[in-house]
Formats: sequence, C-alpha cells, structure tokens
Amino acid sequence: MKTVLTILLTLAMMAGGDIRERFLDAVGEYSRQEYSKARKTLTVLASEAPDDDAVFYYLGMCNYYLGESDEAETFLKEAVRLDPDNAWYKESLAQLYFGLGRIEQTVALYEQLLSAKPKDTGLQYALVSLYARQGRFDKVLSTLDEIETVTGKDETVTMTRYDVLLRTGRAEEAYRALEEYNEEFSSPEVLSRMADFQMAHEHDSLAIALYDEALSYDSAFAPAVLGKAELLRLRGRMGQYFDELDLLTQNTDIPPEVKSEYLSRMLSGAPKDFIPEHRDRIDTLLCAMVRLYPDDLVSAATRVQFLGALGRWEEMETECERSFERFPDRTGFLTYKGIACYNQKDYKGFIQANERIIAAAPADTAAVLEAYGNIGDMYHTLKDSRRSYRAYEQALKLKPDYAPVLNNYAYYLALERKNLKKALAMSKKTIDANPDNSTYLDTYGWILYQLKRYEEAKPVFKHAMLYGGKDSAECLWHYGRVLEALGEKDAAKIYYNLSDKKLAK
Repeated sequence: MKTVLTILLTLAMMAGGDIRERFLDAVGEYSRQEYSKARKTLTVLASEAPDDDAVFYYLGMCNYYLGESDEAETFLKEAVRLDPDNAWYKESLAQLYFGLGRIEQTVALYEQLLSAKPKDTGLQYALVSLYARQGRFDKVLSTLDEIETVTGKDETVTMTRYDVLLRTGRAEEAYRALEEYNEEFSSPEVLSRMADFQMAHEHDSLAIALYDEALSYDSAFAPAVLGKAELLRLRGRMGQYFDELDLLTQNTDIPPEVKSEYLSRMLSGAPKDFIPEHRDRIDTLLCAMVRLYPDDLVSAATRVQFLGALGRWEEMETECERSFERFPDRTGFLTYKGIACYNQKDYKGFIQANERIIAAAPADTAAVLEAYGNIGDMYHTLKDSRRSYRAYEQALKLKPDYAPVLNNYAYYLALERKNLKKALAMSKKTIDANPDNSTYLDTYGWILYQLKRYEEAKPVFKHAMLYGGKDSAECLWHYGRVLEALGEKDAAKIYYNLSDKKLAK
C-alpha cells in the first residue's frame, strides 16, 4: 500500500522532471485547499501519466471537495483499479459513497478493507454502524463478536450488543449480555442500564439496588442519579423523589447543566396539578440551583417560568430583573418581565420592559419587532392611538411585511374607520403571505365590510370559517354583519347565535 511519501518518491522517479514538479505543485495547491487550481493541473497530468494512481487519487479528491461527485467517483475508482491494494484509496471512495447514501457500495469497500486487515477494530466498528443502517442486525452481532476476539470484553461492545438485542425483541438475551459483563467488570453505565431494564419491568427494589451499586462506583454518574429519581417519581414516592433531587442539586461533581436540563424537562412535562401540589419543594430546588450556579441560564429561566406557572407575578418580575442583570444579552427575561407587569395591570411597566428590549437587542431581530408590536398593542389598549401607530410604524420600517403588526395596525384603523384604504393594503399583504390564517382573513373581510364591499367580503369570511374562524366569536359576528348587509338575514342570525354561544363559554 502506498503512503504519501511513497507516492511522492514514485513521482520523483518518473521520467520528466516537469511532470514531477507540476504534480508536487498540484499537491501543494490541494493542501492549501485550492482545489480548482489543483484539478486543472492534475487533469493535464492524467493524460500525460495515465498509469499513475496518485494523480487520479488527487484528481478524484479535488472533485470531491468541489462537489463534483460523479467525476470524483470516476477518478477514485481509477486510482483503486491502478493500485487495488491501496487502503487509502478505497477508504476515500467508501467515504464518497457514504456521503451519497450508497450504503451497499460503502459496505462492500469496507468489507474488502477488513479482509486485508481482519483485526482492524476501526474498520469493524465502521461496519457495525453500516450494518445497523442496513438493518442487518445478525451481521452487527457477529461483527461485535469478532471485535471481542481482538479486544476482549469491552463496555462499548456490550452496550451496543444490548441495544441491538433489545431492538430485535430479544430482551432476556440483551439483559444477560449486561449481566455477563458485570460479572467480570464494574461499570456504572452497565449497572444503570440493568437498573433501567428492571424498572421497566417494575422490579423496583432490584432497580434501586442496581442504581445504588452504580453510584457506589461513581456518585456523580448522572444516568444512575436521574434514573433512581425518575423511578421514585413514577411510583408516586414523592418525598423520596424530592430528597433525591436535593442530593442531585448539592452534588458538585455533576455538571450544573445536567441538573438544570433535567429539572426543566421534568417541569415542562409535568401533569397539570404537579407544580401547584409540590410548589414549595420545587421552589427550594430551583432557588438552590440559582444560588449555587449563578451562570447557568437554564436554571434562571426555569425559575422564572415556574413563578409564571403559579401566577406569582411580583416575584416573577423581580426574578426577571435579577436574571437580566446576569444575562444582559438574553432579552427573553425582559419579555417575561413584561408579562409579569401586564398581569399586575402595570401597563407602564409592560411598555418599559419592551422599550428596554428595543434598546438592548440588535435592531432587526424578532425580539425588537415583537417589542414594537407589544408597545403598539398596549398603547391601543390605553386608547392612545398616536403612540400606538407610531410604534407600529417603527416596526414596519424594520420589516415592511411583518404580518402581526400589519394585521393589528390595519384592524385598529378599521375599528376607528380611519385610513381604510391604507388598512386594506396592509391587510392584503398579510393574507397574501398567510392565505389560510383566519385572524388575518377576519381583518381583511372586516375592512371590506367597512368599505361597503360586501360581495367581496363574503368569500373572505367563508374561507376564514374553514380555517379556524368558527372558533372566534368576533369573526363569527363579523360574518353575520356581512350576511345581514347582503340581505341574508336568516344566515346572519345563525352566525350571531354561534358568536353569542362562544362568548357565553
């Protein structure tokens, strides 16, 4: 098999110094990632030295990096033909096939490589992955056996064998593979998987014993810590569960992001009554995380969301301010502060929170657009149309097709019966971009109604009804008004009644 040095020495002995020098120049260009220049030189050399495998190899690789896969395949195959014992060439061709999704051809080349080096575990592991992609699990298992004849019992091999056997419905055999490994070696990973298996089969005492054994080898092994905690939670042993979480929080050997991600997922997937029922224990955990790990963003965000879920708006507002001081580039904390202010009817505070977002975030970000929209909506609620429309105009300067602002701006103009042509043009943009959005259709149809273009408004509302308009009391009532204006009074009554029922709920 040729190495780079062998290739270069071979070229050095080629007749004609000019060819040798041009080849070396091309290799230099290739090394500097100047693939187009190298390809140009190598293309000429391929015609001058048609039996030189190295020229075709580098020509193939240049085409590979230039995205010319057909040409890359042609030249790499030629390099392999000229030097069939060169593993480097075959592996490069195999990587090309893999990138193209041609797994069968990839496997064939790796099998050829392995036949030449039957104890190369790197090739064996590559084939394990490829066989798994093909669903050839018997080949996966036999290859794992071959690996262990070289390496002896191996944790990676054992875990892979376990996963394959489970996947193919051979659960007892899978568990036995873990047991056999555990009889000779001590592994927190294997013990934790054994515990997971026993927990799934509701053998709780055995599962906890296995988790504890895993932790005796590594007290910070997160899968064992979290697995034991989850078992207690799923079995309703909540006192023990929170005791385990207290230990988890205090364990400084476990990375903070592991803890905070677990707590965040646990709360986001919890049943409706879980947070109110256990709010004190949860808050103790979250406060500890924020105190112990002030630089952990997930912990800060989780406590803010937890306070919001409980409606503890004043505490949430304070926590948002603290968090934004620690993470000044995370304007989401100001968004949540605005929510807290709104729920306390502190509308000035809501506006100020959004103004701070505009000051802190890059001008063209979604956060700034949303903040301008929030300010506009709030000023409209406060019956200050001048400031409301000014905020909307600022948003539209940044993004003229920003649909949420276009819709609200147009709708509020329609409510005031002002600038209806401008309102119609803005609303038209929203439905052109979102033709099945019932909220935007409602706005457009209502502006047409205000312009007394009832015949045009009717199909707009009919379309809105198909895409969620029936869930909006306002949209139903608007449609009733259009039908009434068209003299369809019986149909109008139906939609008025539907609107009243929605409002009564």
